Amino acid sequence: MGCCHSSQTKQNSVRKAWLNSATTLEKHTHSDHENNGYEDKKLANNIRHFVSVMPAIETERDQIKQKLLLKFTKQPEITRSNNENTVNNSKLKNELER
Repeated sequence: MGCCHSSQTKQNSVRKAWLNSATTLEKHTHSDHENNGYEDKKLANNIRHFVSVMPAIETERDQIKQKLLLKFTKQPEITRSNNENTVNNSKLKNELER
């Protein structure tokens, strides 16, 4: 649990640093020449967009958990005959009991 919290803290720090850079660029645009100010604002907007689309942190443990959920919540195959459906449900039940 400490691992995930630490990773989340690091990610928050990285996001905050990027956003601080964007804010700094926006604040200093007034003192620069007009074209540089425009470029700085454009870069600040790009940085903010970059931060907004950053994926959430996903640890190896999260990935394994997701794979297991997909594996064990798989729906049984739907077949035409009741006998085949019973066999497929039995196979799924056996897999889940392992």
